Amino acid sequence: MEKQDGHDQAGRAADRARHALEEEKDAGADRLAELADAIRGAGEKLEQELPGTAHFVESAASNLREASDSLRARRPEELVEVLGDFARRQPALFFGGAVAAGIALSRMLANGRQTGRR
Repeated sequence: MEKQDGHDQAGRAADRARHALEEEKDAGADRLAELADAIRGAGEKLEQELPGTAHFVESAASNLREASDSLRARRPEELVEVLGDFARRQPALFFGGAVAAGIALSRMLANGRQTGRR
């Protein structure tokens, strides 16, 4: 009986973790989409001052939008697999991206703490 309870609890914990990952994945996709929209808007303003540059900015915005859509469409397990494949193919690039993401995350957390103290 205790063994079954342990399995049930483990299953519920796994479901909660999966749900939390899904929510974080969707939030990340939303942030990417918002960034794409902001970049697209900046590109429109830039086109007025520097004609011809909007193409590059629009391309970046489109790539971010595609990344957002791809992130939203995948299950967390698929994302882990894709990241693992990328890390094996491009270890230096993966490591550099992980360092950059860590720095960005630590800055966001630090800014959040400072905002909360005010």
